[in-house]
Amino acid sequence: MRTDVDESIIEPVAAPVNSSPPPVAVASPPNVVDATIALQAQPARSRAGTVSKGKDQKAPAKPQGDGKTTRPATRPATRPDFDPRYWAEKYDIWRVNEKAGCYFMRDPHHGEWMFLAQGQLELWLQSFGLSKGDRNEPVREVERVILWVQAKRKLDTVISLAGHRPGVVKIDTLNILIPKGPELPMPVQGEWDSLRRLLEGMFFLSIDGPEMPHHFQVFVKSVALPPERTVQIWRSLVREIPYADEERGEESTRWVFDQTLVVYSWLKLMLQVLYRRMAGEDVARNGQALIIASRADGGKTLLIGLLKKLLGGRMADVEQWATGKTTFNGDATAAELLRISDAPLSTKMEDRLLLGEFIKHVVAESEHRVHPKGRDASCTLPMIQRLVWAHNDDGDNLRQVPPMKPELRDKVLWVRANSVEMSAPTADLDDYMKFGKSLRSELAAFAWWLLNEFSVPAPMVGNRFGMLGIQEPSLVRELYEDSPGSEFLDLLDAARWTVAGEQVSVWDYVWSRTETARYGEVSDDKGRWTAGHLTLQKVLTSDECSFADDFTAFFKVQKLHRLLGRLDKEVPHRVRRDRSRKKRFWHLSRPPQ
Repeated sequence: MRTDVDESIIEPVAAPVNSSPPPVAVASPPNVVDATIALQAQPARSRAGTVSKGKDQKAPAKPQGDGKTTRPATRPATRPDFDPRYWAEKYDIWRVNEKAGCYFMRDPHHGEWMFLAQGQLELWLQSFGLSKGDRNEPVREVERVILWVQAKRKLDTVISLAGHRPGVVKIDTLNILIPKGPELPMPVQGEWDSLRRLLEGMFFLSIDGPEMPHHFQVFVKSVALPPERTVQIWRSLVREIPYADEERGEESTRWVFDQTLVVYSWLKLMLQVLYRRMAGEDVARNGQALIIASRADGGKTLLIGLLKKLLGGRMADVEQWATGKTTFNGDATAAELLRISDAPLSTKMEDRLLLGEFIKHVVAESEHRVHPKGRDASCTLPMIQRLVWAHNDDGDNLRQVPPMKPELRDKVLWVRANSVEMSAPTADLDDYMKFGKSLRSELAAFAWWLLNEFSVPAPMVGNRFGMLGIQEPSLVRELYEDSPGSEFLDLLDAARWTVAGEQVSVWDYVWSRTETARYGEVSDDKGRWTAGHLTLQKVLTSDECSFADDFTAFFKVQKLHRLLGRLDKEVPHRVRRDRSRKKRFWHLSRPPQ
């Protein structure tokens, strides 16, 4: 059996050199009345012969011929210079290369991609003036275009990818059709006062003064920045602002932790990538996850709705994917904004650690596995996405947040939002809808301001993501206070030993001992206890300790050397690691006054 394809079917037929096509006779349109009179004047066709049939055994013979009326062909034959490639490329026609594969074509009116069966594609091609084959000539212009597409314009898959322009792209070895892209607002210089008041009301967090708290730390590659660099970052985020003191009836000032700089920097870096990619540039950059903590009425849902509109209008809820309840992520691959909804999550440590690993994966990886429901996970593809998680800031919800380990802290922006009154009345439905429309109408001006006027503050600039990971210090403190490390330090500070009839702390107790190998040693100012982890554990579980039973029970479920390793990174002002050639030591400092 011959299996090769006749190239003349899909390739254009070359006309002879210096030859002109034969003239085509154009018939004048017939006169309907004259044609009817001529048809009536024709004599009836004779029916010669007889056949045995009926009671009289005689009946008229069948007329000559096959009994079918021959109609002149009304469709033109294939043009000699017809080029199927021209038509396939003009209307951007592609076919998915699989059994019963469907076709895709750009809508000639709006430019959007259409999903077409072969019969629908044939109708479209006929509407463009192409001739379709029949019994006498099965392959004409329509069929030649279809054969060309089947042979030359094959797709491996069709999928929407976050951060990609619509069209056919080649990623690695795959031809992929991306039917839709993000719909970004057109940046226009203008006013965005209502949106500014909303964001400043949410993210201007009142603080007691400009002093940096102990729990404010910034990490890069799992290592805390030097204190002097951390102080610079803190000072770029705190400022004194005027406000109207209603109790005193006068204008006063207050110190605030300005988290709008964190949110603005995060948005600017994302918008820069999206707008340049939609303009055709091949740029990409990952970005941190944004976690927003607030009271139940803190406006988190309103803010996330505005972020969705600003970042292209596509958002997917990834709670089940993030917690390992499903492996399907078809909806997430098409969304620039991934959201973990404000829903109860597990407080088990293993589930919190799993959530932390998911956040690190989304933030750090540039390619993600694609697994639509009902299909096998095929490959990993590049996407431009950002993760946002909004949760309430009460104790139960804080226990759902993954432990802020150093390897996670440079990948997370954690801010606390205030509950604010809306800048316009919203009780009435019409007022509510009007206020929402007003906020959305300011997104174009807000995008222009972010792209053209706002800059990431110099102390916050980071190499990997464009900015450093920032966490609001009171949230870090509250999360730490609910951790095993905090429990250990609370026991350590409260434990007492008896020395000369007085109850003293562990630092005073070890200072009074002379056996360094057994008890470790304390600095001259009695502020730091240095010993190995086994020595520490023996001192704390000895009979002389007032909390010996509590420490014994604690160490049954917590390995002290691992706990101290975490505390070295979480509270370096209390626990520090040290090492000699042969042994590792720990420095435990008194609590700050």
